[in-house]
Amino acid sequence: MNQQIFVEKMSKSGRRSHCSLDVERVSLSLSCHGEALAKLAIDRINDYICKSLLEFREILSDDMFFSSIAKEIRWFEEEMKKGVSFYSYDRALAFKSELLELKAKKEDNLSLLERAKETLTNVGSALGLIRLLHSGLLRKNNCERQFCVALREVIKSKQFTGHILEPSFQRLHHYSTIFKQDFSTNRFQKIIETSEAGGKEVLDCSFILYAPLSLLWLDSTLDTKEVLRKRAKRPDSEYADDGLAFGYAYIFEIISKKQGVKYDALKWSSSLRTKLSSEKSEILKKAETIKLSQGKNLSASMFSLVPDASPTDDEYTRLQVQARRIEARRKELEFFNYSTNAARIILSSQ
Repeated sequence: MNQQIFVEKMSKSGRRSHCSLDVERVSLSLSCHGEALAKLAIDRINDYICKSLLEFREILSDDMFFSSIAKEIRWFEEEMKKGVSFYSYDRALAFKSELLELKAKKEDNLSLLERAKETLTNVGSALGLIRLLHSGLLRKNNCERQFCVALREVIKSKQFTGHILEPSFQRLHHYSTIFKQDFSTNRFQKIIETSEAGGKEVLDCSFILYAPLSLLWLDSTLDTKEVLRKRAKRPDSEYADDGLAFGYAYIFEIISKKQGVKYDALKWSSSLRTKLSSEKSEILKKAETIKLSQGKNLSASMFSLVPDASPTDDEYTRLQVQARRIEARRKELEFFNYSTNAARIILSSQ
């Protein structure tokens, strides 16, 4: 999280250059403009997070959307009573398709599920920006501390008192503890407590959305990477976006620890791993069978003057492409689950 780079959104004007922000630039900016700028920026970011979380609650409060979520939770609870221990991949695909049909009452023509994904991604990116400011401030104070250590040794050698430098050493410890308050959930908890009746109940159902949102994130990520590779004209072009994972982990911490427990009961990561691995193994078995049949046909037609133009070559290539796509989906979903678990660890330690 300390190595995040924030890139400006692509503008509609079509310009090629975009602004970026990293730890080094933040550190230089705080050195020039003062440390109070970081605290002011973090207060603005916290206000934006509260606004985004209230928007997420409004999305969940939609009658049709909440009805679909409640129905899915009842189905999963009944399946758990029958002995089913995980939330299936096929069920998540069907649930995602159902939620995508529910459109939002806005001009952007996005579905409610897409709006929920965009809102939580913005929350996670805002939290990442707070950590970036924190890292930039620590980097700045570390540089100052190195200078103060060398200067204090000079003062000691001259038999002067070094009390004037003690505040500089204490500032690093001060700023390493003050930023722990920036991830505090008290501000949003007060909004929940003072909201209308039922607001808490609506947010308690958000854990079931993790599976369809992760699949929606997967589709958009793969499409974006394909566009990136075509524009960069390099097949090895990559990028990673953990905004949605961090935002969802923050939702678990905001509402209650029970949300994380309910999410763990889904066993979504193990369900994904089992499903995609079995699909890939079946496809590879079919491809191996075709390859063996091609070898037999080749040995039978070695002395034939007319080459055997069999359609099995195209079928073998198609199966290999499918296996690579399934492996790509598995890796992306594993990255998403790892990012969510890492974000939960970070937030639980604050």
